[in-house]
Amino acid sequence: MEESRATSKHKITAESISVPLLHPPGAVDTETFLQKCTGAGRCVEACPHGSISLMSLEGQNIVPVINPAISPCFLCEPAPCADACESGALEQIDMHRVRMGIANLDPYLCLRFGGEDCTVCYDSCPLKDEAILWEEEIEAPLINMDKCTGCGVCMFKCPAPERPISIVIA
Repeated sequence: MEESRATSKHKITAESISVPLLHPPGAVDTETFLQKCTGAGRCVEACPHGSISLMSLEGQNIVPVINPAISPCFLCEPAPCADACESGALEQIDMHRVRMGIANLDPYLCLRFGGEDCTVCYDSCPLKDEAILWEEEIEAPLINMDKCTGCGVCMFKCPAPERPISIVIA
């Protein structure tokens, strides 16, 4: 993979990609998204959190991506990135219907499962008690795969000192 071009605050390079890159919320299916997206970057400019970057990989168009390890999607509603998209590659969608990926929690790396008093992923989830649940029996977070948007906020906020961290988006 070669170095990419990015036009946001974050320069995405092959070395910084340790997790799957996500399309912004409201992206139509991947094939249609790649056909419709012009790579104009209006969604990048519109994102109030600087979460979207433009990326070009060998043999592909320039497309907007989110690397949740650098800056997750904070699920703005309504989504300014979708409003800025003139090509129709991004559409307004209720945050509860966004599906960019799914968080995967590794209990062997999770501070909470290791006995520490950590609730960061649970507390920071935009869909707390829907996408991430607090399981009273084990006193730890559990991902609800049917509701998780894959926004990456939990991954971004995870204080686990190990890399890879205990929660990643796939």
